[in-house]
Amino acid sequence: LKENRGMDYIAKMGYSKEDPARIFSDYLNIDINNIDKNVPEKSLERKTKYNKAAEEIKPNVILIVMEALGTDLMHYNSPSFNVLGEFKQHLDQDITFYNFMPGHIGTIGSLEAVITNIQRMPSSKYLSQSKYAYNKYFFSGPMPYKNNNYETVFMYGGNAGWRNSGSYMPNLGFDLIMGEGSMSKEYERNEWGIYDEYLFENIFKVLEKNDNKKFIYVLTTSNHPPYTLPSEYKKMPLEITEELKNDITGDMKLSEMRFAAYQYACQKAGEFLTKLKKSKYADNTIVAITGDHNFWSVFSYTTERQLDRLSVPFYIYVPEKLKPDVKKIDTKTFGSHSDIMPTLYELSLSNTVYWAVGKNLLSPEASNNTASNDVGIIANQKYAVLYNFNSDSAKSYSWNKDKPREMVSCEQTKEHETMLKHYKSGVAITQYMLKNDRAIIK
Repeated sequence: LKENRGMDYIAKMGYSKEDPARIFSDYLNIDINNIDKNVPEKSLERKTKYNKAAEEIKPNVILIVMEALGTDLMHYNSPSFNVLGEFKQHLDQDITFYNFMPGHIGTIGSLEAVITNIQRMPSSKYLSQSKYAYNKYFFSGPMPYKNNNYETVFMYGGNAGWRNSGSYMPNLGFDLIMGEGSMSKEYERNEWGIYDEYLFENIFKVLEKNDNKKFIYVLTTSNHPPYTLPSEYKKMPLEITEELKNDITGDMKLSEMRFAAYQYACQKAGEFLTKLKKSKYADNTIVAITGDHNFWSVFSYTTERQLDRLSVPFYIYVPEKLKPDVKKIDTKTFGSHSDIMPTLYELSLSNTVYWAVGKNLLSPEASNNTASNDVGIIANQKYAVLYNFNSDSAKSYSWNKDKPREMVSCEQTKEHETMLKHYKSGVAITQYMLKNDRAIIK
């Protein structure tokens, strides 16, 4: 990969190492005179507001990244094609963002994009398998929780050594790494690890283990090829209509298996949330769920439907006493994996300093947030840009009034330029932060 060959992303994005303040100025869209030229990264520092409820409750925070939980299939959900199962009632009851993009189109890249508080560099080597895996960075996602004496846990339904996770995750700030090897041998398994229902069972076991407040980061495996189901799982209706059949471009039998695996994953996520909301953890635990990427090999997408091709949901359950002012939340805003941790910090931590490139999506300032994915789609509620990293070229779009999730080609505006600048400077910031000695915990 290009990062192996020493790709200079800062130069590629049009910046100079000698003028890093310019990078941060462009990313934040603020005057360069307001950036500390000696420590420009200081401009990414934030502090959560004083939160009386959070201080009293010190809520557990559970963040679940679900394998291939794409948003597109959700649009087809109906009683006769029930892909959402019990998860639907929670998506409807709680806070859900659908204009939301993963940091990458593969699992490990997205897992990193969620938890590192920096953007992914296009075509770069995964951090967990790079030289950066062995540094401890102060901007890592779990650090604000560790600084508040939380126990931090990474839980994966598969092998804990996958993609060097066993070495990488402790350096990110996780106290405990749990893979399928540390869970019951009696659990029924798929080709990648234990089924989701058993993984969710283990979340409760970790919560019950001691009285420590916990930040638990979870990655599921079930909704992954070859799409097998537990022997006792009873499928709900999945009748494929003529309309849906016309949309399917992949193999029909594979698609049916894919739909069943997706349904199983959503049903078990829904059952987990129902159980938690009826338990003693209902009032002291925040749960966030997203997908690592969309599901593949079923539908094909035109250029204009890039949002449907990529998008995943971002769902949040917040106990009543911790709920923000819902009237101020714009769930139509665009977001991406980089926005998850800032959102959770602001909900759960009081007067806590953190460093991040993302925004708190529950704040009014996020209403025209610009989101992006490392394959080159940059979007907000008004416009979209498709950026080709290799050729350094970009095309400008607006949104179709008749089909809101579909892009329409248009002339470049000043806002398109600002969005592109935001994306490119974000990529440059990532390399700057990874190579910055001041960002490493000695």
